[in-house]
Amino acid sequence: MNLQKKHDVIEYGNAPGVFQRQLWVDWMKGIALIWIFINHAVEVVFGGPYLGNPGSWWPPLQERIAQWIPLDGYGVWTIPVNIWRYIGWLGDQGVSLFLVVSGFGLTWGVLSKYKDSFPVDQFYKQRLFRIFPLWWGVHIFFLVASYVTDIKGLDMSLGDPNFYLSLVGFRASPGTFFYFAPAWWYIGLLIQLYLVYPILLEAL
Repeated sequence: MNLQKKHDVIEYGNAPGVFQRQLWVDWMKGIALIWIFINHAVEVVFGGPYLGNPGSWWPPLQERIAQWIPLDGYGVWTIPVNIWRYIGWLGDQGVSLFLVVSGFGLTWGVLSKYKDSFPVDQFYKQRLFRIFPLWWGVHIFFLVASYVTDIKGLDMSLGDPNFYLSLVGFRASPGTFFYFAPAWWYIGLLIQLYLVYPILLEAL
């Protein structure tokens, strides 16, 4: 697709057709990241909530409900501790918030920058060089560490097909979703979203 920019340089301001930075987007992304951090901190202390993690292993309904009964025995800290716990347990929504706001920010910038056509090849190239060098570097680092150290948990192997699937960013099957590092599922999700983004933009 031909690249047609409204402006060679993206400016900030109120001039017609000039890209205006939405500062509230950065604020919302910051809130989302803090919320995600609180979620992980609370789950380390109080464990994960049954409500946000459904599965065949779920306990009876009354036990799931009872988990949300306010804690007691913290003295003057009882109310703050309970508020902290509830905010943290709802922190999984921070991921969704971050993705939605990031998608809005990306689309706002694209629609402001490009007049008639969207350079799909340039979009993919930028994302490819933004994600994969570091992604591959991390895999190579832990692969080498797995072979030269005896640290528990370092178990990457060239003989594991999941290693190669993860290397290309595919983390959507039961064997790859939490492969090696559970938090890495997010990179696989980003790659999938970037792949379909031009299609969604065209539909928009």
